[in-house]
Amino acid sequence: NASKADDAAAVELAANIQKHGVAQAVVDGVFNGMIHGMAHKTPTVRKNWLTAFKAVVESATPAVIPHLLAVLPTALACGGDKNAACKATALESTKAFGCTVPAEAMAAIVPVVLKGVTSYHDPTKLVSLGMLENITKAAPEQLSVYLPEVVPTVVELVHDLNPKVSSAATAALAASAATLSNKDVEPFIPALLAGLEDPSAATTCVHKLAATTFVQQISAPVLALMEPVLMRGFAANKTA
Repeated sequence: NASKADDAAAVELAANIQKHGVAQAVVDGVFNGMIHGMAHKTPTVRKNWLTAFKAVVESATPAVIPHLLAVLPTALACGGDKNAACKATALESTKAFGCTVPAEAMAAIVPVVLKGVTSYHDPTKLVSLGMLENITKAAPEQLSVYLPEVVPTVVELVHDLNPKVSSAATAALAASAATLSNKDVEPFIPALLAGLEDPSAATTCVHKLAATTFVQQISAPVLALMEPVLMRGFAANKTA
């Protein structure tokens, strides 16, 4: 079975990286091979390298992560591959990366994923939003620090003309909001999300927030979620 043989080869590659070290993998051109292989004109070759990427991701040590981040944009772009098998493998590999990414790599991975979110290609947006959602579950505390960058980027897609992109953005936004740990704000998260999804709900949310006495400090991640709703609410009052 060709598929099983390809999977076995991918697992063997990952094992060799663990055995001989990442420096040898760089010398051997493994990561550059992934980038070029994922862009190959032959679908089978693209799928094999995506499978290899997934296998390496699933067994990655911290030393391997920077090299995988260099490959990640190409893997995200493969989410729009016209070949169904390649597309499915791209989704699997980026999901695996999002679920296993170490917390200390967050500063490096968030900009890469957000660049995918702002892609001109809807399939790349979808894969990137899905990966972002997985990251929020894998490392919620670390991801919350980056909400000032994440929220404005994702909010722009909540009303995307493509319903799939809009739905994925809404899900990623909700997952991002769930990373907050402010007891004063937590009860208002559903209202804040509603205000972001439906501008007409923003005024109601602002009134609820205005009637609240905040005890805990309002951090930058919390403000990142509140600011767009407050701006919409104040704008609605001015035009009313």
